[in-house]
Amino acid sequence: MRIETMPGRRHGAPMSGRSNGGDRARSVRLPEGSAAAYSAWVSFVSLSEEGLRKRPSLIKKASAAGFVTTKTAKIAHRVLLGPLAQQAGKALTEAESPIAMVRPILTAKAKVLEEAASYFDEWGTWLAETGIANEIRVPLPDPEISALRGSALKSIREQLNAGSKDG
Repeated sequence: MRIETMPGRRHGAPMSGRSNGGDRARSVRLPEGSAAAYSAWVSFVSLSEEGLRKRPSLIKKASAAGFVTTKTAKIAHRVLLGPLAQQAGKALTEAESPIAMVRPILTAKAKVLEEAASYFDEWGTWLAETGIANEIRVPLPDPEISALRGSALKSIREQLNAGSKDG
């Protein structure tokens, strides 16, 4: 089963503290993938951040590097992880077969979507390269989940770049 959903938006809610007059709301479709794999990506991020929060020295290190507690982190969660969790969860709940597929749709200002994609690219690299994932005892995602994450973040950038050339 494949479910495509358009996430609800609160009307009038700002997407970012920055104003960019020419930056209009955009919707991007992420690659179709297993709803369980998208959910696993969201879970990995949540468990990793929970592990960091339990260790004051590590959360301080993460914050200093621009992750977890920053405004950008909060925005990235709101525009990317939140909708992913919602749409993957819905696909899993409504699945009529054991394998639920989903092609998530994210909607936000182009600049905010780009910032969210960059944030999660940089955060994933930082977490793996610093060895902090081992310190907090959260195993890195399976290759399938890492590949889906990589293709989803790349897809956001490609769609935004194609849209900027059109308009």
